[in-house]
Amino acid sequence: KNLSWQEFYKNNQGEKYDLIISNPPFYSESLPENPTSKHLAKFSVSLPFDYLIDGVSKLLSENGVFSVIIPFKEKNNFIELAKKLNLFPFKITDIKGNKKALHKRTLLVFSFANRPCESDELILEIDRNVYTQEYQKLTKDFYL
Repeated sequence: KNLSWQEFYKNNQGEKYDLIISNPPFYSESLPENPTSKHLAKFSVSLPFDYLIDGVSKLLSENGVFSVIIPFKEKNNFIELAKKLNLFPFKITDIKGNKKALHKRTLLVFSFANRPCESDELILEIDRNVYTQEYQKLTKDFYL
């Protein structure tokens, strides 16, 4: 059964997890008037970042790791929200489609340990549908 984050959190209070991975809904524009479940899955109103981070802070084990992908423009806000609940980034990867493009997404990895943070960049394509070696290496297990 597919559970929303809210249902999962409610049903698992007291449980602790060593790894939590999330690709949360993050479109912040207004929802259509009669949203479908597909719309709800994409828009942040269905799972605000502060609610996600609050739940993670309560479900993550003492030495656990929380990984998330979010829009690049939300990176600093997300990090600040997490710090308020003692979750600190230790790996940040900014992603852009090609060398000339602006950053579009950010991969963040958090823990309760406040340690030095490693930052890097991932470029997906050299040319249209010609992927960088780094991206191919990262995704090779997902393609035939």
